[in-house]
Amino acid sequence: MRFVIILTLLALALVAPAGMVQAKTVKTPSAASKQATSKKLTPEQIAAAFQTFCQEWMQKLAVREHDNIANIKWITKPDGVQGEYVGYTQDHTCTVKNEDADPVGKIAYQEVRYEKRGTTIAEAENSPPHPVETTAVTELFRFEKGKWIY
Repeated sequence: MRFVIILTLLALALVAPAGMVQAKTVKTPSAASKQATSKKLTPEQIAAAFQTFCQEWMQKLAVREHDNIANIKWITKPDGVQGEYVGYTQDHTCTVKNEDADPVGKIAYQEVRYEKRGTTIAEAENSPPHPVETTAVTELFRFEKGKWIY
């Protein structure tokens, strides 16, 4: 009996008129969120937000460097092993241009390809890194809908 009822309900659902649509719950923004998004930030607030964004960006690069060191691919050579990874200098600049209309943030830093060597992997892992190549990096970011975008 229960099986027949379920089949009947399924059949009714399949043949329901095209005009019948289930009601959906639609979320509308609260008054507080409308006010927060419509509130225009001052150039000083935009610049301050970029400084925070910049510090977070540099922290992400530090995490990436840590991960790169942990995942070095070691190459065995007749005189031992060697591996390379990419790192980033802590020296950087964070600047904002045109704070009042279409702000653009700029972060400049150095990306460094390092090499480590040793007679064994353990020795190479504990050896000091030697810079092989340095590249100047400049990244540009836009400010949209109240936040910095990457």
